[in-house]
Amino acid sequence: MKKHNAVYRVLLSALVLAPIIMNGPQQALAGEKGEKESKMQKDEGRVQRVVEFENDRVRVVRYHFDPHAKVPMHDGPDLVAVWLTNARLKLTLPDGTSTTEIHKAGETEWAPAGRHAGENLTDTPLEFISVQLK
Repeated sequence: MKKHNAVYRVLLSALVLAPIIMNGPQQALAGEKGEKESKMQKDEGRVQRVVEFENDRVRVVRYHFDPHAKVPMHDGPDLVAVWLTNARLKLTLPDGTSTTEIHKAGETEWAPAGRHAGENLTDTPLEFISVQLK
């Protein structure tokens, strides 16, 4: 598992840093639209999303779940998640089955696309970065 975490960290670093190295920090942050897309969006259930970077190949989104926040059923894309905090997250599938995921800050993982609802099971906020290839 540690070998996979290292591979994902290298992939994430390449995805995030390549535009900065090739185009300079201001243009990389601006993306193709000429302005940084870092709009805070408040979802139902005290969940916030910030699009940190987006172009025609990748979208990087920061998610923040308040303590015990819930996200209704939705379709999630294929992604690489980088956990910024420790987390205990309940995922519920459309058929009603659920699993509890436990993550530590600094972990990375691949998450395949799928329909699910989510809930932060802790008394503290949880945050992760979602790297979504287009």
